[in-house]
Amino acid sequence: MVTVAVAGGTGKVGRTIVEAIVAAGEHKVVILSREENKLLEEEIGASVLAVDIHNISALTELFEKHNVHTVISTLGMNGPEPIEIDIIRASEASQATKRFISSDWGLPHTEKHAAQANSANNKLRAQDELRKTNLEWTSIHIGFFLDFWGSSKSAAKSNLHTPSTFVDIKHRAAAIPGSGDVPVTFTYSRDVAKFVAALLSLEKWEEATYIIGDKVTFNEMVKITEEATGDKFNVVYDSVETLEKGELSELPGHEAMFASIPAPKAVMKKVMSAYGLWAESGGFNLDESKALNNVFPDIKPITVREFLEDAWGNEKK
Repeated sequence: MVTVAVAGGTGKVGRTIVEAIVAAGEHKVVILSREENKLLEEEIGASVLAVDIHNISALTELFEKHNVHTVISTLGMNGPEPIEIDIIRASEASQATKRFISSDWGLPHTEKHAAQANSANNKLRAQDELRKTNLEWTSIHIGFFLDFWGSSKSAAKSNLHTPSTFVDIKHRAAAIPGSGDVPVTFTYSRDVAKFVAALLSLEKWEEATYIIGDKVTFNEMVKITEEATGDKFNVVYDSVETLEKGELSELPGHEAMFASIPAPKAVMKKVMSAYGLWAESGGFNLDESKALNNVFPDIKPITVREFLEDAWGNEKK
C-alpha cells in the first residue's frame, strides 16, 4: 500500500478517481486542494490537504510529510501555462515521491495539435517537464468521456458535466465533424477511474497509457440515440475545410455551454473545431492493442449503446 495524492480531487474526474481508489482499498489516497474541506472528507473517505499548488517548497514538504508515493493530476490544462509544472517539480524534489500521472484524459497529442489548442500545447509541455525528472510517469488516453452525452438521469451518477459536443441529444440535433465515419473512443468516467486504481499496482508504466470503453463513429452515435429516444435527429455535417477555419455549426445546447465557460465564444468554437478535426483524422481512434483493458480483463467498461440507452431511454425532450 502506498499513499496517492490527487490534484483536482474535489470534483469531476479527480473526485471520481479518488472514489475508485477508496473503493478498491489497496492504497491510501489524499486530495490536494486550495482549502480544507471536512465535509468532503467525511463524504468521500479521504483527507483533503490544503496547499498552494504553485508553492514548490510547500508541496515538497507536504509530499514528504505524508509519504506521498504517487501523484495524480486531474487539473484543467486550458490556462496560459501548464498548471501542473510546479507539482511535477515538487514531486521530483520530494524524497518520497516516485510516480506521476499527468493530466491528459483525452487523446495522444502531436505538435500539430499544440498549434490548434492551448490545452494540447500545455499537455505536451508538462510531458517534456516530466522527461527531465527521475519520476516514473504516464499520461492516460481515454478518448472522450462518455459522460458528456449523459442525461439528467445519468448526471446523478457522474461527477462530470454534460456539454453539447457534436451530438446534442437533449435537443435531438447533431453537427457531425467531417464524414462522421471514423471510429472514436468513448469511455465512462467511472470505468476510467477503475482502471486508474488498478494501474497503481502495476510494476511498470509506459509514458502513454490507453483505456478504451467503446468505439463508435459519430454517425453510429446518432443512430443509437435515435433508437434510444425514439426521435429523429436534425443532423448537419461540418466539412474539414469549415473546421480548419475554426468554425462549426452551432447546436441549441451550445448557448448554455458558451455562457457557462469564461472564454470568448470564438475561442470555444475554435477549440471545438480542433476536436472535430482530431476526431475526423483518427486521433480518437485509440490503439486497442496497447489498452489497459488487455491487462485487466475483469474490468468490463460500459458500451456506448448501454450508456445511451440507460441515460436516454424514455427520456423526453
